[in-house]
Amino acid sequence: MVFHSLEKNVGITSMSFYFPRQYVSLADLLSARGEKPRKATEGLGVQRMAIPANNEDSVSMAANAIENLGASKKDIGKLIFATECGLDSAKDNASYVHELCDLPQNCEAYDIKAACAAGTYAVWQVIDWILSGRNKGKIGLVVCSDVAVYEYRKGAEITGGGGAVALLISEDPELISFDLETGNYKHNIRDFWKPLGSEWALMAENGKLSIKSYLDALIPSFKDYLSKGGKKDFEYLVFHTPYAKMVCKAFNALTKFMPEINEKFELMTSDSLRAPALVGNIYNGALYLALASLLELKADSAKGKSVGLYSYGSGSSAKFFRGLITPESNSNFGLFKQLEKMKKLDPETYEQFRRKRVVLEETHGFLLKDVDKQEYRRYIQC
Repeated sequence: MVFHSLEKNVGITSMSFYFPRQYVSLADLLSARGEKPRKATEGLGVQRMAIPANNEDSVSMAANAIENLGASKKDIGKLIFATECGLDSAKDNASYVHELCDLPQNCEAYDIKAACAAGTYAVWQVIDWILSGRNKGKIGLVVCSDVAVYEYRKGAEITGGGGAVALLISEDPELISFDLETGNYKHNIRDFWKPLGSEWALMAENGKLSIKSYLDALIPSFKDYLSKGGKKDFEYLVFHTPYAKMVCKAFNALTKFMPEINEKFELMTSDSLRAPALVGNIYNGALYLALASLLELKADSAKGKSVGLYSYGSGSSAKFFRGLITPESNSNFGLFKQLEKMKKLDPETYEQFRRKRVVLEETHGFLLKDVDKQEYRRYIQC
């Protein structure tokens, strides 16, 4: 057996995004309901919640994110679709996206599911594929796309959101390369799940157990990372970001094992929270949206610096790893310009939408056309 070199420099060479056109201001929504706005803005650290239209789903958003990459399709040899929003018990979302984005017939494509950790597992599957040499010079594509929706007028409702992130993975990446040491954690727990056929996810103890599980997985995965020779010279730390306050708790927990980072939250992590606060939770793409937020806001000052990354998925799974931002990185994704173009829904329209009395329709990009009598989905590009 021939083993290929593990000294290859592999990571993310480009990133792109897609967000629904509409959002609701959580401060406005809570005020209209007679509740305190700071429940969202201070209690969670979230300002807005993206609202996918009725003719948008995880497939359409993924295809739009990939198109925004502007990548050469012929160079892509592997596509992995990471999602909690599979649309069929047998057929993968990747099959739809493979066709919509006109990827080559010899491009391998499939889905992966592991709650919010699936995106990171997908990234590392592509990295392993490249390290093995089986890519034969091709690059890999990971797309994370989810709609995070919770039961109407229940506590978790305002932690929703939606969107997609597309990542091109290659040798000699232009944005960030990853060290090969990773820390892993796995533990079966009934904290958060989404039954087949359910419109929304369910949470134990009103979400408290999910928060505890997120924190419980951090230190074991970090210790496992260190045990494998992982470096801890982080200049930035980026975490899976359902909402900012969870990240604050995680950072504080890590200071007990890294006292040198104490009181450095603003310097090391706060910029990663800016974009997620304007979209809400996007599940599998949340870690990479946070990373993009940091990279775009830090721009030149982040070049050549190291970043620790913590990925988490309910149920539960976690991975801790380290990246090095390339000295020549161009992190002007236009991320915040894209977020500025989103349109605000008034609270009453949102309420009617959730009661299924108002239909929101998108008119641009890849969209869900219809679902036929056999429940097969069809898409169009507008």
